Amino acid sequence: MNIKKYLLDFALTFIVVLVVSIVVTFLYSLIAHGKGAVGVN
Repeated sequence: MNIKKYLLDFALTFIVVLVVSIVVTFLYSLIAHGKGAVGVN
């Protein structure tokens, strides 16, 4: 039972970190280059 709880917590944490990193990258790109494109020079 505890293993399922740990896996669920890990999955939720991973998803949150992934989404936050995508948003931060998008906003940084928007501010630095004036574009909303991620990974475009």
